[in-house]
Amino acid sequence: MRYAQITHIVNCLPDADLTHLGVPIEKYVDTAKDCGMQVIRIPMLEGGVPQENVDIVAGQIDNIVELVRSGVNVLIRCKGGIGRASLVAACMLMRLEICPDPDFAVAYLRKVRSPHAVETIRQEDFIDLYYKYNQGEPRLQGLFQPTEGPQPDSHSCSRSS
Repeated sequence: MRYAQITHIVNCLPDADLTHLGVPIEKYVDTAKDCGMQVIRIPMLEGGVPQENVDIVAGQIDNIVELVRSGVNVLIRCKGGIGRASLVAACMLMRLEICPDPDFAVAYLRKVRSPHAVETIRQEDFIDLYYKYNQGEPRLQGLFQPTEGPQPDSHSCSRSS
């Protein structure tokens, strides 16, 4: 990461996952700081979506986008880098105007990252909600609440690869 001059890490893992992996959030943040990096948190359960309402997440995405626009290298990570990290990347691609809409953003990530990027319908729905929020549509606060895991149909994606 030092070679890539990464100075910020967007970590999409919830505290419990980090602890299970042996790196409690406090240790994670301290280690990153020791390496000259800052941690931005957008925690999500496996197969899930951000645990905050879309307006809060939109503010976080705006802050990350401003870092990227100013030339800062940002790493987005979750456990496997396919679902949760791709959700954040899709939102950023739209905000940066690299991708015009959710379908394009998801298709782009499935081409350049993995055919499985954005793993669940729930994640696709959040990307759609984020897009609508940034288009000025009414806020749909509380639509996505944290769950204890993926929804039963969560690995059936509707968008084509």
